[in-house]
Amino acid sequence: MHSLLRSAAGVARRSLRVRASDDAVATAPVPQLPASSGPVMVWFQHDLRVADHPGLLAAINSGAPQLLPFFCLDPQLYAPLCLLPSGPAVLLAVLARLRQQLRAVGSDLVVRVGPAATTTAAIAGAAGVKRIVIERQEESRWLEAGHMLAQQLDSSALPTRISSWQAPLWQQGSFKPNFKDWKESRGPALAPLPAPGKVPPLPAGSSDVHGEVPSSSRELRPEDILEAYLTADTTASPEPRLAFLRSSVSELEVPAAPGASFLGLLGPLLGLGVLSSRQVYAKTLAAEVARWGGRMPLLGPGTVTAKAALAAVELNDFHRQLAGHIPQEGDAGTARGDPPARGSSSSSPAATSSWWGEEPVASAAASFDEAPDGVSQWGITDWPAGLPRRCSWRWRGALTDFCVVEPRNPRPGAPAIVLVHGFGAFGDQWRFNLGPLSEAGYRVFAPTLPGFGRSEKAALQYSQNAWRDFIRDFLVCVVGSPAVLAGNSIGGFTAASALTKSNYCKPVVVKLPAGTSNKDFLVCVVGSPAVLAGNSIGGFIAASAAADYPSLVAGLALLNSAGPVTPGYTAADAAAAAAATSPSPNPWLVRAGTAALMLYLRSSIAKQLKWLYPTNPDNADEWLEQEIYRAACDSRSADVFASVFYLPKPRPLNFLVNDLWKGPTAVIQGVLDPLNDAQARSDLLVQQCAPVGLRAWNIQAGHCPHDEQPELVNAALLEFIEQMVEPTMQCGSSSSSSPAVVGAAVSKAQ
Repeated sequence: MHSLLRSAAGVARRSLRVRASDDAVATAPVPQLPASSGPVMVWFQHDLRVADHPGLLAAINSGAPQLLPFFCLDPQLYAPLCLLPSGPAVLLAVLARLRQQLRAVGSDLVVRVGPAATTTAAIAGAAGVKRIVIERQEESRWLEAGHMLAQQLDSSALPTRISSWQAPLWQQGSFKPNFKDWKESRGPALAPLPAPGKVPPLPAGSSDVHGEVPSSSRELRPEDILEAYLTADTTASPEPRLAFLRSSVSELEVPAAPGASFLGLLGPLLGLGVLSSRQVYAKTLAAEVARWGGRMPLLGPGTVTAKAALAAVELNDFHRQLAGHIPQEGDAGTARGDPPARGSSSSSPAATSSWWGEEPVASAAASFDEAPDGVSQWGITDWPAGLPRRCSWRWRGALTDFCVVEPRNPRPGAPAIVLVHGFGAFGDQWRFNLGPLSEAGYRVFAPTLPGFGRSEKAALQYSQNAWRDFIRDFLVCVVGSPAVLAGNSIGGFTAASALTKSNYCKPVVVKLPAGTSNKDFLVCVVGSPAVLAGNSIGGFIAASAAADYPSLVAGLALLNSAGPVTPGYTAADAAAAAAATSPSPNPWLVRAGTAALMLYLRSSIAKQLKWLYPTNPDNADEWLEQEIYRAACDSRSADVFASVFYLPKPRPLNFLVNDLWKGPTAVIQGVLDPLNDAQARSDLLVQQCAPVGLRAWNIQAGHCPHDEQPELVNAALLEFIEQMVEPTMQCGSSSSSSPAVVGAAVSKAQ
């Protein structure tokens, strides 16, 4: 785990006040499963631990005579680990530790490699499993894997049932989608559950152990890593192997990214479930109480690391619940009707179109649930083509949002369309574009950038470069074909591999030592070229992604794009700007200015929206106003807003498009934009970028033409794609015509 811990990425922290009620803890519930006379499988996914594991305890309490702890390495699901430095190495080390923990209580970990649904169903059938217990996930790909498993079991006529569990940090019954309301009503935190002392044996013939488990004396326990992190800014002497944490925390905790150290250093352990949110919260509070003489300081935690840890798990818990929240009457920015009952057949969007239609884009996570006594009803039956859905995807430890709609009649070979929103907006703002563009035969995506909308406002170092890289990874892992696997098994996971770096053009070699089964393990992450369309700062981010990762982009559309237009700008100017340093603003002034601006904007959202929508103010409706307000109330939203004061100097748009991207480009300009002289800006950009074959559409609209005059924007986008992008892809003359490949290949054992 050393290399991943050392490769810390950073981000922002907000001062956290712990109330007296938060110090209290309540007993966490254990789900109740029906008594089982046959084997029960616990499918480990992002819960790679034995302590504070409600699903494992529930399976034991069911009275099952045998228990099958199971892990399936599905490259489609774990491909994002290839984008993290040493990501696969950490997974291997974590699995080895989990196997060791299970052996200590009389069990073991059964490992398979392959497609999750078919592989898990085959193992369950062979072992006679009566029930499969899994953690309830928020990410759409994992929800779909559970739904596909249910279909596999049903089609095989197996009597196996599926049950899910969760481990929230606070009770879920009183969840409110407004962070401030939720924090006031959530009650005491839940205490982590103990590890089981004994686990029933494996079903006969199900063990597949290869190699030796690393010695525990050499392994760093996750609890030790957390303890060393919490004492990194104190005088305590850490374990020698973790001494680097002290300097790493200092490097990460900068004014532009307060609180970045926890997610950057311990985020992977939380993401893989090696540590639960409840364990981190309880351990941090206990450490702070002990440090301050038996009671919490009046203003909350007194150390930087404790504040970062508590803020991170609080955000994690809130956004996990938000992703699966079913809209209720009175929720800001959500449907006003009564939601269908969870687990009932009416939970399908197709069956409840009148209710789902009141919300611009329905939540996929909220629609998934298992029927209490059936298999085929687990999750929705099908999500109809042409109906947008809002999904979740985790990026660098933070849960993010995206909207997607599949076409009813796909165009063969057509690129996907990815719509990037502006500052303060979110993917759902493309509500009037998603459906119409898909009706023309295109897959359409609208991600919500980290820090906005319903995406987590995590402690990341927000900048145009970070958002550019988010779009890059989104294109690779979500829009593209996520992974291709060659090989049957990687055996016992007995040694950590070394993924040297993440590269979007070349294969990266990961070496496994001798002693592992099947030495030919190959994972390739493939990103298919897509059309990027961005509004405001989203246009600048899309242009940056096209400029720096052109093999992932087929076409670029700029809608009232942010970013300077500087005639005569050259590569030498870019190099000089990159080498130059500018003084950082005073952080106290930034906080004061941000607080004042946030207060003003929250109180005048409706007025500002009407001003930005001059020709069609009705589209600046109550839903949009309420959802912007809801997001502005999220914890750390002010930190995201403050990031604009620390942004590096941007490269000019004309340099990105004309000198770096050099591909098909459209400028779709709302010429009534009150933020600038939009007509003159459009003319200047066209003049500076003429050599790339740029084409402009001028629309009578304000700053957000896609939401104000969607019919005109949709027509312009389709004309651009059909006349300029697709012919270029077919003839292969553009640099964007060939997909980018991220490879993680394992060579034969040395």
